Amino acid sequence: MCVCVFSGDHKAFLSVLAAVSLVLIFLLVQRHCSLVSKIALALGLLGVYSYRAAVGNILFPWQHSSRAVS
Repeated sequence: MCVCVFSGDHKAFLSVLAAVSLVLIFLLVQRHCSLVSKIALALGLLGVYSYRAAVGNILFPWQHSSRAVS
């Protein structure tokens, strides 16, 4: 049985992993898109990261504690 706890150390690692994954998704998909599509994709991926940080699963780069962002 595996129990996952979002401690500060895990949140830092998950934050980096999420950011790298979203950047890779952007780099792989954007090659075949127009400028407007690239901007929409970037904003959408930024929205995904922001949502995850707002609910407390990951941290923003400037966030030093695991408090939820309001």
